[in-house]
Amino acid sequence: MDSLLTLEPNARQDWKVRVRVSRKWRHIRLNGHTAGVNMIFVDEYDKRIHAWMNSSIMLRLEPTMVEGDVFDIENFIVRRYRAHERNQCFHDDKRIFLTNSTVVTRCNGPYQFIPRHVFDCVPLSTVGHHATQDTYLIDVCGIVMEVEPIQHFSNNIGEEQFFVRFVLADNNNNTIKAIMWNELALSVHMTMALTSQRPLIAIISSCKALIWQGGIPIVANMQATRIFMNSSHPEAVTLRVVPIMDHPYHRLKDLEVDMNNSGKIRVRVSRIWNHCLPNGTVAGINLILVDEFNGRMHAWLNSAFFKRLREILVEGKTIELQNFVVRKYRHGVTNQYVIGIIELVHPLHEVRDAYDQTQWFTNFTIADDRFIFNYIGLCTMISTAATRYFISSDYPGASSMLSGACN
Repeated sequence: MDSLLTLEPNARQDWKVRVRVSRKWRHIRLNGHTAGVNMIFVDEYDKRIHAWMNSSIMLRLEPTMVEGDVFDIENFIVRRYRAHERNQCFHDDKRIFLTNSTVVTRCNGPYQFIPRHVFDCVPLSTVGHHATQDTYLIDVCGIVMEVEPIQHFSNNIGEEQFFVRFVLADNNNNTIKAIMWNELALSVHMTMALTSQRPLIAIISSCKALIWQGGIPIVANMQATRIFMNSSHPEAVTLRVVPIMDHPYHRLKDLEVDMNNSGKIRVRVSRIWNHCLPNGTVAGINLILVDEFNGRMHAWLNSAFFKRLREILVEGKTIELQNFVVRKYRHGVTNQYVIGIIELVHPLHEVRDAYDQTQWFTNFTIADDRFIFNYIGLCTMISTAATRYFISSDYPGASSMLSGACN
């Protein structure tokens, strides 16, 4: 199975990916005819990509590709955007083309590790900068304010048009004006009327940044635009005002699977390591977190949040975390740790791997019978990206072994 990060625009057509259909919409020409269907795919590494199927294969594939469902998609083409193309649904350099050879298979199961949506919201203060180009659309997120009454008129061919104006604001007092047309105008109007929760947080995905009259930057909707109100996505959660809790921090061992805000924890960053794909791309950062109650938990930071959080997360540093989600591991994730006494250390070996990279390894024996990997009839264990070793540690399990108390 390929990752969206590893797709390359070349002659290859036997790609295979497992993705969720985050959104899809038809591309309607000015004459009213449908040219094809646009889709946004997302995968388990929080990567998204634009996909396209033309009208010749719509009848075969579109009905089965339901928004929100997960599919195995194989035999397709990856191409770069052409230089003259405008209003790409987000900033990227390539997209997927489904063909007559494409096979789509629906995957059963919840697949909670594949997100429903992926956004890359730009700061509201930078919308004016993005309005100077017309190559790509942007995502924005803000608190909905100053919503004007919905208005309507008839255009020059007698079609009724609706629009609504409002303001988006962030926690730094930055604001941007927004204007939504037709279906999205009605959606905003109905949401304001029927939703009592305030503040109302909106993520506007794939919207057009424009310079309006008087040089004022605004955002407006296009065919690709979708609005998500009061989403549990981290981009929206960070804007909500989180009250200071009167009760102590949650213990790691008490955290339950929760796709929304999971409270607040105070932890030490025990270890950090990158998760690298075969092509060397860093897909995310793994962390081991420990708390004062001797609980520990694996945490994951995807590449979309590198710039904002990577410098804060330092091994050995104690931090407070809130606004996160807790998910179950996928079936089959079982690796645990091993404690033992080292014996029979062999010399260091050097080899060249299949990619002609120099690799070193050493093998030794430890005096314990808990092993992970069986090879040629012998019990052995091997290192992974998560592996870290601690020599003569003061950890209680190691101390008891050295004193002879370990069975």
